[in-house]
Amino acid sequence: MDNTVRLWVLLSKQQDGALSGEEAAELERLQNDPANNVSLATYAQLDAYWRQLAVAKGADSLEFWEKHRARLEKEPLDADLAFSPAAAAPNRPWYQKTRIWVAAAAIILFALGLSMLFKKAGKVNTGGDTVIIVHNGNQKQVTLPDGTKVWLNSGSELSYTKYFASAPIKEVYLKGEAFFDIRHDPKRTFIIHTEYLDIKDLGTRFNVKAYTYEDRMETTLINGSVEVYPKNHPEQMIRLKPNEKIVFDTKVLRSGKFLRIKNAEQQDGLHLDSIENRISGTGSIAATGYYVAKLKPKIKSGGDSIMLETAWMQHQLAFNAITFEDLSRNMERWYDVDIDITNANVANYIFTGVFKEEAFQEALSELQMIQPFQYEIQGRKVRIY
Repeated sequence: MDNTVRLWVLLSKQQDGALSGEEAAELERLQNDPANNVSLATYAQLDAYWRQLAVAKGADSLEFWEKHRARLEKEPLDADLAFSPAAAAPNRPWYQKTRIWVAAAAIILFALGLSMLFKKAGKVNTGGDTVIIVHNGNQKQVTLPDGTKVWLNSGSELSYTKYFASAPIKEVYLKGEAFFDIRHDPKRTFIIHTEYLDIKDLGTRFNVKAYTYEDRMETTLINGSVEVYPKNHPEQMIRLKPNEKIVFDTKVLRSGKFLRIKNAEQQDGLHLDSIENRISGTGSIAATGYYVAKLKPKIKSGGDSIMLETAWMQHQLAFNAITFEDLSRNMERWYDVDIDITNANVANYIFTGVFKEEAFQEALSELQMIQPFQYEIQGRKVRIY
């Protein structure tokens, strides 16, 4: 508990830009200690909750929270005092006893707020004042009020409130897939909310794929750093390193049974050298609920290697060792069609390739050259058998 109190004080000072050099080094050490993961997740989630409450209720509640937090920070919580039996001894000066009770009150406040947050955590807020919708067959690039650039893939939706530009915590809500090039502000946290995951920016360029009806959700980090929080278990935070991706089983996230690997040699999850290993390798995603993999150029296009996870930004539909069933979902969004595969054997075909400028029927013809199947097209309806 000593570390929890100290950690929260340092995090609050960091948000206000008031950390000294020694405190910054101390904070980094505490943040890198796995024993503090629960405290970190609790602070991040509850601080976000109070910010949301402030935005919802206006400037008065925001002012109240800022005053309350400032009052707590003025109490110099010494590590040897917080929650120590000796600290509560009768011979302690009254002001030291006060510090202890302030710390205890802060703990209770955070705990109560966190329980309220979890009741709301299962839903993505789509009631923002700005909603950007990209329909199937289209893509869109937007610049947010803070200068952050976002590329939205087909069938995606991004929303944020009118308070986004001035809010202490910048929050957006995503359904679908987007690439973020965030204009980092060390004093203001940037969080992407999806239905089952929250992604916290630490100065980054990264891709988030979170179509709620698909079996997997992914976050791909190009450079910088991000923290990924499963909504049902925010204490199970996972931090990605540059050129890593994390893939979650959506069913596991939905069930709330996600559990981060505890093995000391696998602190960042199950590492796989190749994406294909998830299909038949030992320790697959089915056994863990997630895996972490290094990014590698996988697909050749015109003699050049391309990155599978971000090829869509170059208007290329790239796929590697996926079933026809999964590929058909991608093709539905890419070509704005509705595909029904009625043959189970055909649905389980495995394909690897890239579509660049191919029309829909051209794409089907190329797939037919690899595996045998038939299709019928009526308007936007497609039956494959």
